Amino acid sequence: ERALVRVRTDATGSATTLLYRVEDAPALVDTGIDLREGADLYAWWRSDLDEARKAAGNALQSLPPPGAAPPARAEPAPRLTFISSRSTSLTKDAATAQGQSIDVAVPASGLYVVEVRAGTRATLVTVLVSRVVLVTKRDGTRLVAFAADRTTGTPIEGLAVDVRAAGKSLATARTDARGLASLEGAFPPTIEVRGAIDDDLAFGADTYVPADASTRRIHAFPHQPAYRPGERVEVKGVVRARREGRYELDADVREVSLTLRGANGAELGRATATVSADLGTFAAGFDLPKDAPTGDATIVVDAGGKGYAAPFRIEEYRKPVFEVVVTPKSPRVAAGDRLVFDLAASLYEGGAVAGAGVRWTVTYSRVDRELFPTDELARLFFGTEREAYAPKIVANGTATLDASGKARVEASIPLHAEDGFLAIRAVVTGPDRTAVAGSGGVGYSAVPLTVALKTDRHLYGAEGTAHVTVKAQLADGRPAASRRGLLTAALVKDAGPADAPEERETASLPFTTTAAGTAVLDVPFAENGRYRLAVALPRAPEEPAGAPAAASLHGYVVGDRADVGYAGDRVEIVADRDDYAVGDTARILVLSPVGARPVLATVEGPRLLSVDTPTLGGGSAGTAAVFEVKISADHTPNVYVGAALVDHGNVLSATKLLRVPPVDRRLTTVVTA
Repeated sequence: ERALVRVRTDATGSATTLLYRVEDAPALVDTGIDLREGADLYAWWRSDLDEARKAAGNALQSLPPPGAAPPARAEPAPRLTFISSRSTSLTKDAATAQGQSIDVAVPASGLYVVEVRAGTRATLVTVLVSRVVLVTKRDGTRLVAFAADRTTGTPIEGLAVDVRAAGKSLATARTDARGLASLEGAFPPTIEVRGAIDDDLAFGADTYVPADASTRRIHAFPHQPAYRPGERVEVKGVVRARREGRYELDADVREVSLTLRGANGAELGRATATVSADLGTFAAGFDLPKDAPTGDATIVVDAGGKGYAAPFRIEEYRKPVFEVVVTPKSPRVAAGDRLVFDLAASLYEGGAVAGAGVRWTVTYSRVDRELFPTDELARLFFGTEREAYAPKIVANGTATLDASGKARVEASIPLHAEDGFLAIRAVVTGPDRTAVAGSGGVGYSAVPLTVALKTDRHLYGAEGTAHVTVKAQLADGRPAASRRGLLTAALVKDAGPADAPEERETASLPFTTTAAGTAVLDVPFAENGRYRLAVALPRAPEEPAGAPAAASLHGYVVGDRADVGYAGDRVEIVADRDDYAVGDTARILVLSPVGARPVLATVEGPRLLSVDTPTLGGGSAGTAAVFEVKISADHTPNVYVGAALVDHGNVLSATKLLRVPPVDRRLTTVVTA
């Protein structure tokens, strides 16, 4: 192969590149010298470079020694063998930030250094020539290494894998016919991993952060977000231990110490609290000094020598003497409608706030309507939050309250393409110059009708049938009953990353929604591939004219052969369902943009639960493989399926979360009046 060396220099004339082979690459790595620092490496190795050239009969003269002292070395540097030299004319690119590229021919596998000379200055760059790529996965008790050919991605058998730390070997193994080696041991968090077979090498660092590290969690909070100087701060907290991925009562903590610190970090109070044995909770209180500084404050809870913080604010403020009420005329406005809302300000002691000035603002926030809402357990436990969008100010103005303390405000709202929420905020300045705010909100409907569809699976077997549920909803949230629509299925043929895909319609199913606004249809599949399911519902005659309500999603059909015609540009993982229960079998589809080869497939939780190397079937591109994961109790509450493969020196990888809700440990709360 030929290595490209990028040269940056302000020298003119020519640059000379000299290639040397490192005869003992592991010994060089053991020295600990930073191979990325070319100037230091050159100063460290300068005399050995001269000797290697002389031994090979090269007459190039030595350069003057650099001004800085070379880095110290405790052991002799590995022996070098001079290979070749070449002179290249420098162009104007050499003086730019990007530099000039110079190619250097390397004869065979091994570790090389390239000496680059320009004028009287020189530096070194290392070049590793190897057909080996080493992919590692680890947990707290073992490391799994997958060795593959860097060009073809095929497994390499017989590669020696060495796990090292602090200059010592901790474990060794050789890869099997699948390219896998498993090394057992409680290794340090950061280790060095080396692989070698003949002159082909791979080495790098691996850092592991355990997902189930035993730790303590304390959640502490004051009973309100802000206090005035002199007020009492009440604090509550919960103590839990996290062990083996689960929360439990922490029997080691019987008491906690609490410190109250003000805005300047000064201590404002101390207290201790007993942690209840049955619930793991505590409570304490502080009286703020009357001269406590305003600003950010913190309650620091100490348990077992570790601190946990609960922030709040200390503020000077006056309690308002009146309130402001904002009442929208309608709970929802449609695109093109005017927003109308009433304002009212009244004293707590009775009477109107007459003649007061008002400043009002209306903001729009986009909201994605969920016709198939995510289960709240999944939303909280798996972090499947709704998309959040920044609010935009769409209207503002001023008004004056009448003698009865009221005013009506109308505002024109710009058109928006998406449904959302309009928040109205009005600030009234009273006769005592205090400003009091009130707020309200209405829904914003961009279209009169919304539709969505959902399938029972994302991955089907040969000649499978998708059970599709269509749901339609009117702008006000009522079901869109007795509406006629059309569901179509089309087989998608990807032409390539840069070309538009082709679709061939395979099914067209008319339907009418029920009183609940739903329709359930079965869509048969006849051949492997990626399918696009699309639904369209025309608007009713009494609704504003516009495009039909539409939605679509994709699903895969894979039989015995995983030939789905994939033409993407990255590795993708498709799970057949959204969630699983213990005892289920998950079907996993791995899609790859490169040719047929084994893929490192892992199932990972707090530990490496399984490792396999299924083969991606297909031709030179657009390959796929299907494998199964038997869901067990070890997979709760979730696991990750990983896929990694090697192609032309690149490691392509992807992960997919499999949800396995722990329904047997779900707590049901009932409140009875």
